[in-house]
Formats: sequence, structure tokens, C-alpha cells
Amino acid sequence: MGMGLANDIRLDMMKSNVTIDQIDSYYKDYVESGNEQSLNCFIGAMTKFALEKVKRILTAGGCKDNENLRDVLQNGAYFAYKAIKADRENCYIRDNTVWYFNKIYINQAYSFIRKDVEYKTKYNPVSVDEALQAEIPVDILPPTESVEVTYGKEEFRRLFQVIFTIYSRELTLDYKIPQRNFALFYSTILYQIECINAPNLSSSKWAIERMADNTVARLADESGKKFVEHVDKDITWSKEFIEALEHPCAELDTTEPLRDIVYTEAFSKKRIDDLSENMQKVLYRRVNKILKANPALLRQVAEYIDGTIKLRRKFG
Repeated sequence: MGMGLANDIRLDMMKSNVTIDQIDSYYKDYVESGNEQSLNCFIGAMTKFALEKVKRILTAGGCKDNENLRDVLQNGAYFAYKAIKADRENCYIRDNTVWYFNKIYINQAYSFIRKDVEYKTKYNPVSVDEALQAEIPVDILPPTESVEVTYGKEEFRRLFQVIFTIYSRELTLDYKIPQRNFALFYSTILYQIECINAPNLSSSKWAIERMADNTVARLADESGKKFVEHVDKDITWSKEFIEALEHPCAELDTTEPLRDIVYTEAFSKKRIDDLSENMQKVLYRRVNKILKANPALLRQVAEYIDGTIKLRRKFG
């Protein structure tokens, strides 16, 4: 393929006239036989298939123009190319092929929006208190698609930043099981900050590599600074959270304080996944409660950040 297709996307030729059966056929033929023509056809068809969904997501995020659309489709094609090549090398045939590869393109669209939001927030920060008191005009469309809201750029940025800030603040205030806070922060939040174009929204494998052989104390210091740098200057780990690190971890067979433990030696990839998922559920309930206590804001939220910073419809 040489990635020529991904670097030469022409929007005027991107008609969504492909079928799931066609895409499945191209995919299986390439993975089984290595037919380069099938590979090119698969990437082209998959890009066409994802086009309308990507356009709707970018429009909802106030980021839709042809240049942005081409960038997202190009990135999606690149990661789809890497994924199908890996399947070929591993002799692995996926179930739900179209769903899996369409998600790659969708994640690229959300990544693009997150990057746009982060840039605007950095140079034009919004006070949480100010935003909670503000009315955010939103036009809610009929519930026929997963992306159902049309935002202006500033309205979308404000809404996104407010919910992300509330989410992050609640994470820093929780101190009952500190190891799950780190699991979520590194596998999801920092992963999205530092790997903005990654095809997935979280990665425990990346988190383990990123944390390396650092102690919990070092991770607490680094992550606290990241909150200040990327979320809000007034948000960092609470006093109670830092104090909790001075005690042994109940699930580890040691009397050492958690702060002195090398995180990646104590917790496996599977355990990090479990801890992160558990923390997400806790934060979902807390943010949900906060939003319900702010009816003006709640009325504006048609897509909700579900622990992964991925917008998803939760409220009507």
C-alpha cells in the first residue's frame, strides 16, 4: 500500500457506497492471502464507510472543515492500515471487522476534538464556577444517531472543559484506594494527553511502560503536576490522598507504605485494567450527581464523558 491512499484522500470521491459485506470480503482476502489490491480496497472502502460518522462528530465538536476532515480520515486510514497489517502478520481474523475499524476512525475524530479543546483551553481558560453558572446554547437533534448535538466551537469547548475539570477534580479528591487513581490517570487521562492520535482511548500496556520503575511517590508528584499543567492550576491530589500513600496497601503482602512501592512491580496489566474500570464507575456516579445538582448545565449535556474522555449520550 505504501500509505499512498491515506496521504491522497479526495473528499469529492468519498461517496459512502460500500457495503459491510464488501469490506469484510476485502479484509479476509488480504489477511488470508496478502493480496495488496484487497488491502488497498479495504482501506479505501473503510474510509468511505467512516466518512459520514466522522463528519458528524467533527461538526458536533465545532471542528468540521475539509482540511480537518482530511486529517482525521488520513490518520484513521493510517491506523487501520497498521491494524490490518498486524492481523495479517498474526494470522488473526477479527469478528465484527467493520465495527472494530470504524471505531479507529471515530477515535481519531474524538482525538482531534480533544486536541482542539486542549489548545483553546490553554490559551483561553474557563473558570469552572463561571461555566457552571453560564447558559450554554445547544440544539438537540432527534435521537437517531449517537452524535446528536450541534455546538458552536466555544460552546463545545466550554462544555467539554467543565465536565473534564469536574471529572479530574473528583479523581484527585478520592483517596480510599489510591492505586486505582493511578491506574485510571496513567492508562486513560495521561495516555490521551500524550498520545493524542492513538487509535484507542486507553491503554494499560502504555501506562506500564510510561510508569516504568518509578515509585508511587514519584508518580504522585508527576501526575499532580500534569493536572496543573493540562486541567486546572488549582487541581492536584488532595491532602487526604497524599496521606493515604503513607500507609501500606491492603491488597499487597507488605508493611511498606504505598508511596515506596514500585507501582508496575506490584500491579499487573490485568489488575490495572480492573482498577481503572472500578475508578471509572466511581467517578461516573459522582459526576452524574454533580451534574444533576446543576440543572442549567445538565440541560445542556447531551453527550457525557464516560471515564475515558469519550463523548457519549447519557442525558436527554
